[in-house]
Amino acid sequence: MRIQYSLYGPYTLLYMNKLSFLKLPKNPFGKMSVYFSILFFIFLSIFFFNASLDIKGSDTFLGNPHLAIPISLAGISGFLSCVLGIWSVLKYKERSIVVYISVLIGAFVCYWIIGEVFTPH
Repeated sequence: MRIQYSLYGPYTLLYMNKLSFLKLPKNPFGKMSVYFSILFFIFLSIFFFNASLDIKGSDTFLGNPHLAIPISLAGISGFLSCVLGIWSVLKYKERSIVVYISVLIGAFVCYWIIGEVFTPH
């Protein structure tokens, strides 16, 4: 067996292979899951910025599109982040920690959506 040497010693390459979960995602579904998580936070910040402007709401959800559109897009992107991340982990054996974090964010969004739909106010 030939040992590959690196700058930091002969066993650094073997150690780095064990830390493969710290790398960025390799397959397209994992990358899209991370992108949708980033979009979730962008749309959520747009929603909170619009809400801080003291825009008067209306009686219906779509009565104020400045608030309804960003929060709807944030919910959709969070849901897609969860679905694509789970697909990436199960089908393509993705082991990146970033994908797992985006799945957790998406799962929280799905939990929130289910709670909003089934729990009366």
